[in-house]
Amino acid sequence: MEQLKQILQLKSDGIGIREIARRTGISRNSVRKYLGLLDAPPSDEQSVELSNADLANKAYNNDQLEHDSVRLEQLSQHFAACGSELSKTGVTRQLLWQEYLALHPDGYSYSRYCYHLNQHLRKSDLSLHLECTRKKCISQLI
Repeated sequence: MEQLKQILQLKSDGIGIREIARRTGISRNSVRKYLGLLDAPPSDEQSVELSNADLANKAYNNDQLEHDSVRLEQLSQHFAACGSELSKTGVTRQLLWQEYLALHPDGYSYSRYCYHLNQHLRKSDLSLHLECTRKKCISQLI
């Protein structure tokens, strides 16, 4: 965040992109990208008001997060559709993953697929332990 604030400050001071890149140690293309994402450089009053969260939302475009959420939703739908397939004879995680990749070529790798499958199985396989004393159980039967 401090480097982004420094880039904005240097730009508002009238420093060129090459000089900003040299002073901050960030490549010219990255400086140009950040300045483009942050639109016009803010004035001194606005830079003080700009919080770190606002600056991060502007500078680090969260398109990747949206793409990942779509992929994760597709994977959840796949897990719901395959349901209890894994308990059948001859069905392996590898086979389920290959079916998933056939439907979604840009899907998760095998290791990430297995990780998310384990998380899904943990959530869906719930158990409950009940303790019952002998007197209460007998009185409930009568």
